[in-house]
Amino acid sequence: SLAVEEQFYLFFPFVILFLQKKYFTSIFIGFIVLSVALRAYFYANGHSWITSYVLMPTCLDAFGLGALLAYFHKQKTWRFWAFCTNKLYLLGSVALYLAVVYAGKQFVEQHNIINVVLLRLAESIFSFFLIANAVYGFSGNIKRILTNPVAIYMGKISYGLYIYHNFVYNAYHSSATHPVVQLFNYLGLLATDWLSITLRLLLLTVITVLISSISWYLIEKPINKFKERFSY
Repeated sequence: SLAVEEQFYLFFPFVILFLQKKYFTSIFIGFIVLSVALRAYFYANGHSWITSYVLMPTCLDAFGLGALLAYFHKQKTWRFWAFCTNKLYLLGSVALYLAVVYAGKQFVEQHNIINVVLLRLAESIFSFFLIANAVYGFSGNIKRILTNPVAIYMGKISYGLYIYHNFVYNAYHSSATHPVVQLFNYLGLLATDWLSITLRLLLLTVITVLISSISWYLIEKPINKFKERFSY
């Protein structure tokens, strides 16, 4: 996913720099249409699901929706933000996502047309409305949850959580000799009962947060200080 992001950032700045703003909305919508069409094309022509999963052009619907959100936020288009923060649309996006997940599970094959072609779009639409509401639309208890010190700290180290969680433990790839698996074995937490599963999740969370915190203070925060040398 990091490679996909970096590939997108190689060309997207030039879109912003050299094309007129009046074309931005059409281009970003074009990203969305193109990526879904490419996934459908690859699926219809028998390509492996991994093709649609990892290629940057097939991920453009997520980037296109993110670009729309960022562009209209920058333009202070309040009509657009009224649309984005409408709770009915947020609930509708949740319903759409759940419906797509449910539809995908009706197939015997895991990598079916729903999961390969439509799931990322549904996830992106839900994320679009969730992020918009997180920025402007939430109030009351939800706002207090999102702005409490624990949530803010987790956001601060979120890049580390994203980077390191797969190294801490991967249910598909972590071998019996993996240190965390050995720790589970030592603590007797490899059983499949709900208590063992719950304790494993809690322990994995603690380990991942600890490693991400160390990374933040020793690597990320010092590097971020270099931003002070740039005018932007």
